[in-house]
Amino acid sequence: MSEPTSQRGMTELPIYTAAFLLGVFATGLIGFSDPDMVGYDGYYHMRYAEITRTHGIIREFPWAQFSIFNVHFSDKEFLFHLLLIPFTFGDLILGSKLASCLLGGCVFSLFYALLRALVVRWPFSWTALLLCAGPYFIFRLSMTRPHVLSLIFLLILSRLLHRRSYRWLGVMSVIYALGYSAPQLILILVVCFNIGLVIAGEKWDWRAVLFPAAGLLAGFLIHPNFPNNFRLWLVQNFSAPFHAWGLKGVELSQGSELDSLTGTAFLFDLTLASVAITLSLLGFLYRGKKPSARTWSWLIFAGALLGLTMLSQRFVEYFIPFALVFAAAAFTDVFEGVDLEGWFAQRRWAHSAMPVVGFFFFSFLGANTFLKTQSSVMSHTNRSVSAAADWMRENLPERTLVFHTQWSDFPELFFRAPELHYMVALDPVFMFEYDPRLWRLWDSISDGHQVAPVELICKEFGAHIVLVRRSNENFERQLRADANARRIFLNEGVSIYQLECD
Repeated sequence: MSEPTSQRGMTELPIYTAAFLLGVFATGLIGFSDPDMVGYDGYYHMRYAEITRTHGIIREFPWAQFSIFNVHFSDKEFLFHLLLIPFTFGDLILGSKLASCLLGGCVFSLFYALLRALVVRWPFSWTALLLCAGPYFIFRLSMTRPHVLSLIFLLILSRLLHRRSYRWLGVMSVIYALGYSAPQLILILVVCFNIGLVIAGEKWDWRAVLFPAAGLLAGFLIHPNFPNNFRLWLVQNFSAPFHAWGLKGVELSQGSELDSLTGTAFLFDLTLASVAITLSLLGFLYRGKKPSARTWSWLIFAGALLGLTMLSQRFVEYFIPFALVFAAAAFTDVFEGVDLEGWFAQRRWAHSAMPVVGFFFFSFLGANTFLKTQSSVMSHTNRSVSAAADWMRENLPERTLVFHTQWSDFPELFFRAPELHYMVALDPVFMFEYDPRLWRLWDSISDGHQVAPVELICKEFGAHIVLVRRSNENFERQLRADANARRIFLNEGVSIYQLECD
């Protein structure tokens, strides 16, 4: 007689709780190791969520004056910002860390839930391996950014796809389109799922494609910023990566997350995923077995994510967990019908060696993961911009336009001084799409390549305040030599100048 569903759920609750706490531990250990937020974009998301709480749905974005945000704004992570609202009561930095812990816990528990649905062997052990997944994964998991919510969506959608819950696939795809700027990842998943079916001799499941596609379309149409959300989706998913990959012919100096990973990174920072996939494939060859349809699907999906990760680091948070999903499914296929527990019990040496080997394996990869992640967190800390933003908030009138030389400074400027206006937000591609000529002028001025920068800033941008990083040495040298530029703030990394415009 089978165990009732409710009773079985109660007996599994402690394991789900343990998986959740592993995720909280991983993200909390990184998030609370530094008084600032992990990464930069979290500052934007937390402030934006607070403004949404106090002012309602935002339909205009004057904080980035020379960006498509200013003329065709869309909240590309609408649902994510709504979910952050409960964490905006009180200290926003603490709220971001708590939100990150909650999202990290959800990732681990939903990863375990997916493995349970796939009926793989030792699902909790595979879940615990996420702690050793490497610095790229843990670092990005610890950020208060919507890609973590996207991973949560993909884990839920994967479970629904496995169960062929078509209607819920459609519903979740609607939600996915409202919460993330690249929800088309679900379409990659369902196509890989179907390719796996065909390779295994089964029929293509069109409903698994049509329901998510219809859900994504519905999500786009009901978005509060429609139709601007569609244009922003095109810029985010095509213009931005194409510029980063050199396909547009214009170098925008975008974020490092759009860069490809090096070979050494795969060997030393993605060790677990690389080894798991390699051993799984060797296991099939050694045992002379063929993968099941589901294992083919996860192999193809992990391969697709690997290809995307090779192009752009921003996909690493998807590749690693789904590489482990494939490895877990492959392990179950390879050892199908084999009593592994009995094999270990009959061999005392193996029974004794396994805990020792496991301990050293977890210790080495876990230490490598968390030490490198904490080093990355510290390297992203720059308090000179925050001090400058605090000073401007106290000393400049509201809606003052600030000419800043680094686009990446926007999140913290917006967080610390939301009363002011800035040049560009989140990615230079948004300024380039707004006006390529002005982007080229802004970039040239910031690099110190213009003869009369003060005059150009006043005439072309209408700004009277300039925030310049010390790394922009040529530009700052020009400002110091210009009688119409007066330095009004200075710290170890940033200078602020006031311009006398005619």
